[in-house]
Amino acid sequence: MTSLVAIDWGSSNRRASLLRDGVVVDRHHDAEGVLTCGGDFAASLDALLARWPELPADAPVLMSGMIGSRSGWVEAPYVPCPARLDALGTQLIEVPRDDRFASLSSRRICIVPGVCQYDEPDVMRGEEIQILGSMLLGGGDGIYVLPGTHSKWVIVENGCVTRFRSFMTGELFALLGKHSSLASLLGADNASEDMAAFRAGAAAAAGGGLSHRLFGLRASVLLGAQGAASSQSWLSGLLIGAEWHDPHVRAWIRSAATAATDGEVRIVGEAHLAHLYAHVAESIGASVRGFAPEASFLAAIQHLWSSGS
Repeated sequence: MTSLVAIDWGSSNRRASLLRDGVVVDRHHDAEGVLTCGGDFAASLDALLARWPELPADAPVLMSGMIGSRSGWVEAPYVPCPARLDALGTQLIEVPRDDRFASLSSRRICIVPGVCQYDEPDVMRGEEIQILGSMLLGGGDGIYVLPGTHSKWVIVENGCVTRFRSFMTGELFALLGKHSSLASLLGADNASEDMAAFRAGAAAAAGGGLSHRLFGLRASVLLGAQGAASSQSWLSGLLIGAEWHDPHVRAWIRSAATAATDGEVRIVGEAHLAHLYAHVAESIGASVRGFAPEASFLAAIQHLWSSGS
């Protein structure tokens, strides 16, 4: 049987799948991210592969994400827009063999490059894989949004990423909730989602002035107009809504019914986040379709390996 190890190696976490003949036979998720594994990526990968003692010595490893950044193992240069996603397999960066570890000495270890944009500087690493996989799973050309720490809105035309915009939504939510003047006023981290408050926050984002709205949340809690228990949901709605109400994003959605796109926004995200993004879409009359990140990742990895190996 043909084996392949597929790894989504991010800044804080690592997700690995062992495939045999295209079928996932085992998964592993750990906190050995690029910034948390101690910098010896070869040793970290060797420890991961030790989980699968039956893995053939020549079974390849294909990785994507921050492992290919300047902080990672080997820098995989960005492919500039317009970037044809199904051709990334021909631009894989090979990691030099490390004879310290028997598990690494005779196998190919490659990294998928990210995508960059120069006219309005922006970069992505890892999201391009999920977009390609979603395309292969029926998404095709169109508008894609990938919620997360740094959310991405992406236009795909004729199989190419032609332009995209990043938003620090998840990072802002975490920073504001822990290190800002709002922190002591927000509800507990484990507070249940208040969808009415979430929708109110998303609606407030339509008026712009994000910094002003954030201070307004502080004032609302202090004056008793906003309960602390629902304030996190309101903040989440405001930050996610700011993406949907960004002038460029709104223009993309309005003009999406072109020859290249169909007006539907493809959400590639975990169920909870996808649910929240779909709520905002509904409020502005946009249609959405969801894709599971893991399924998209694996579909893309297998395609890239078969086309690039």
